[in-house]
Amino acid sequence: MSKTISTGLYNTGAGGLAIVHSLPCNPGNYDSMSSWEVSYIVLHYTGNQADTARANAQYFHNNNGIWASAHFFVDESCLYQSVNLRDMAWHCGTDGTYYHPSCRNWNSIGVEMCTSGEYRVSPKTKENAAQLCASLCILLGIGPESVDKYVLRHWDVTHKNCPAQMAGAQNEEWQAFKARVKTILQEDVPMTKAEVEKLIASAVQKSADKLEKKMEEQSPRVYNTLEEVPDYWREDIRWLSEQGILQGNGNGQLGLTRSEAKAAVLVRRGLSRLQGEAGS
Repeated sequence: MSKTISTGLYNTGAGGLAIVHSLPCNPGNYDSMSSWEVSYIVLHYTGNQADTARANAQYFHNNNGIWASAHFFVDESCLYQSVNLRDMAWHCGTDGTYYHPSCRNWNSIGVEMCTSGEYRVSPKTKENAAQLCASLCILLGIGPESVDKYVLRHWDVTHKNCPAQMAGAQNEEWQAFKARVKTILQEDVPMTKAEVEKLIASAVQKSADKLEKKMEEQSPRVYNTLEEVPDYWREDIRWLSEQGILQGNGNGQLGLTRSEAKAAVLVRRGLSRLQGEAGS
């Protein structure tokens, strides 16, 4: 699975957190591309005692020749895009051994989680990163069932201890992070056309029922003649009367309440439908 990415700035945001683009990465720290095929999202941590998304974006903006970069930096309150989505950041390459069969710099988006003290990523930063990750999954067409395959850690690619608190096989904190991404994706799954149509039909029916009830309350009177029956029911009531199905009140009057008239019309139209099916 891969998707061609040709856009630069990403404006979708993550969980209500806007993306800041004011500190683009120095061009000497990534490969400029017109478009590329992206399959994976790779999570990292900045590895500092404590830092911020802005401070990291500023560092990579100011300095050339670092030989490293990431598309995004996220902390507890900010989200900075450093490298354009269509460009290749240098975030998971190695001169050593690759432990993942196919994830490389040239087919993955790099997300750096900033630390909030003691070299650790805080729960709030992890939540913001999960929101961003889920947003990028939607962009790439990664569904909840594919998160385990396409959302990775730096550790999965090169066995670097990154993010340190989530590294290692069967790491519970990493499993919890991916579970959160899946949950966000499941909440954001768009409705099918059939589901939309069903929702609209239900809303229309509720509105019609509410209007009907209101009209019933406002018009509790009895229909005694055909002329008093609303024109959208009149022919049905006429037919039912002519067939002797409606007997009236014995005084030459219909004596139908609105609810009774509606029920009678439904019966009439149901009979017509059944007769039509029987004759076809």
